Amino acid sequence: MAQFGNQDFGTWGGVSVNKEVADDLEIDADFQVRTDDNSTRLDQCFLDLGAKYKVNKYFRTGISWRPRMTNNWSGYAFAKSTIP
Repeated sequence: MAQFGNQDFGTWGGVSVNKEVADDLEIDADFQVRTDDNSTRLDQCFLDLGAKYKVNKYFRTGISWRPRMTNNWSGYAFAKSTIP
C-alpha cells in the first residue's frame, strides 16, 4: 500500500494448482510472493494448502492451512498462525 511521500514499489505474484482426487473431493495449493523496496527485496511468502468436500448439491465444506514467512529486516521468520 502506498503512502503519501513514499515512492516504494512492490510486486505480488503467485501460482495455484487444483486437483479433483474423487468425485466430491478437491485439493488445492497456492504459493504467493510479495516484494518491497522497489521490488528488490522479498517481503512475504505464503503457502496455502486446502481441501474441499461436496457433501451434497446444497452443502460444501472445506479446510485450509496457510503458513506465512515474513522478512523482519534481520532475517526471515514464520509468522504465528491464528485460528479465529
